[in-house]
Amino acid sequence: MFATPSSKAAILSSSSPYAATHTPSNITITMDPNQVEKQPLLEDQSGPEPTLAELQQNIHKAQRAYMRAWSKSTSGKWHKRIIFSVTGLLFFFMIFCISIIAVDVWTEDDVPYTSGRVPVEAFIMSKCPDARDCLHDMVLPAMQKINRKVDFRLSYIGR
Repeated sequence: MFATPSSKAAILSSSSPYAATHTPSNITITMDPNQVEKQPLLEDQSGPEPTLAELQQNIHKAQRAYMRAWSKSTSGKWHKRIIFSVTGLLFFFMIFCISIIAVDVWTEDDVPYTSGRVPVEAFIMSKCPDARDCLHDMVLPAMQKINRKVDFRLSYIGR
């Protein structure tokens, strides 16, 4: 059904907040702002509002549906390939680094001593007045406690 200019004018009656004027070539509709009531944007929904758990469940369902659709697309397939490739490269790089560290730890090329004891060298000035007290009060008691674990050498400096 087509509305003619006269039928549109009949629809917009005088009780309406709209005023219509028309000429044979065009129709002009104007609104009277004093008579227009603000209408809600959404219609009144008579049903109960959903709970938070229901809303979260709906969101999770929508996310899963989106991810399924996205993973079937071409970009999703390429994304998976890239992620798997990068993960594989990182994994092999990690294995390579661990093997280098393990080889370095297990080789005994850099061991400075082979007796199983820690080398300790003490240097004392031969004419120092406190050298005798240092040896008696500090070095001798410490060496008595750890003599099995260290290879102790005492050297004099000077003449």
